[in-house]
Amino acid sequence: MISPKWFLADEDNSFFDVELNDFVPDKLFDAHMHLGQRSGYTSDTHNDLVANTPEIADMASYREHLPWILPGRNVTGANVLPSTISGHDREKGVEFAAGEAATDDGSGSSVVVHPAMSADQLRAEIDQFRPVSLKPYHMMAARADTQQSSIEEYLPEPLVAVAHEAKLPVVVHLVRDKALADEGNQKTIRHYCTTYPDMQLVLAHCARGFNPGHTVRGIGAIAGLDNVFFDTSCACESGSMVAILKTFGHTKMMWGSDFPFCHLHGRCFAIGDFFSWAYDDQLEFGVHAVGDRLGFTFVSHESIRAIKLACGACDMSQEQIEAIFHDNAAQLFARR
Repeated sequence: MISPKWFLADEDNSFFDVELNDFVPDKLFDAHMHLGQRSGYTSDTHNDLVANTPEIADMASYREHLPWILPGRNVTGANVLPSTISGHDREKGVEFAAGEAATDDGSGSSVVVHPAMSADQLRAEIDQFRPVSLKPYHMMAARADTQQSSIEEYLPEPLVAVAHEAKLPVVVHLVRDKALADEGNQKTIRHYCTTYPDMQLVLAHCARGFNPGHTVRGIGAIAGLDNVFFDTSCACESGSMVAILKTFGHTKMMWGSDFPFCHLHGRCFAIGDFFSWAYDDQLEFGVHAVGDRLGFTFVSHESIRAIKLACGACDMSQEQIEAIFHDNAAQLFARR
């Protein structure tokens, strides 16, 4: 794999001006971003993706690079997720994220949840770091192919009970081939959300709706759950967002950047019943491309355009759009 570059081009600014400037509100809250050392990503895939990103993604770097993707906008705060999503140096990553969030008035951090943690250990870390969310991840599941993990394998029920006690959101990246269309995922989501109503379950990336068919097919199975939310981080297909807005309404959808991945030039796209990612150094446009100025823009721009198309299809008002970009996440991830 060739690592995506890290740069701002005039074409990125032009794309924002033409496609997004009249749509993106002045004020935003980032529901899903990552801070930490580049070495915190230990998988080959993540290492390749972040190879050209800042060595230390701290709050200052995040703030410095926000104008690349959101010129002239005010991001009032963020839900800061540690980069140590594989469990490697988990404690250091949690401590780093908490320290960086503390430097930013509107931001709070997340505690990375390891499935081997005891309930008491999680309670102690909540007391220590005062997080605004919890973050499990499938890469910590005890199996070789973690992409096929059940939710229980990386978010055991005793830890969900602690989230309920603490009234904390839990940001979950669904896996298994069909994501939300997977019946096992659906069953667990319903069980966790009905049994632990004070736990708010945030299904990241539009319930991993990188293929909108998965979200469209599965969302009816979790309809009516009041403590389910969705963030849009790096999701580039508007169909998943339309399904969320039509089933749950605008108050359950939240914009997220997924920094630093949002600053890569590329996008995710659906093909058949799966999906794939393409980046600027991996794909040459062929003879069917139109025009002589060909290239990717930021993943974040593709994702925001998808939100724009979904909001248009669902007749969202300006007030509702502002809630998606700021109010919903600012309320859910408020410092406690």
